[in-house]
Amino acid sequence: MARLPLNFDDQPPLPCARAQTAWQVLLRQVNGGATKAVVHDYYQQGKGFIHALDVAEVIVTTEEHVMSATLLHAWIDALERLDDAAEAVL
Repeated sequence: MARLPLNFDDQPPLPCARAQTAWQVLLRQVNGGATKAVVHDYYQQGKGFIHALDVAEVIVTTEEHVMSATLLHAWIDALERLDDAAEAVL
């Protein structure tokens, strides 16, 4: 089944431009990682970022779910891309 393309710009607004930019950069790092290890590391950083925003009560549960779903989507897309690249080499 075809997956919807990842939309980095369709994210909940964060309280400042610095946090918003950091989140956008992190999503792109997860999605563009060169190895599975790098992708996993950035994914874990993303989970920590979301958790920190939640604990600080900067985001509400709905926003946490949207951000987590987008992060997961970026992670899965990156792993699929890396698997496809590995298969193409074989």
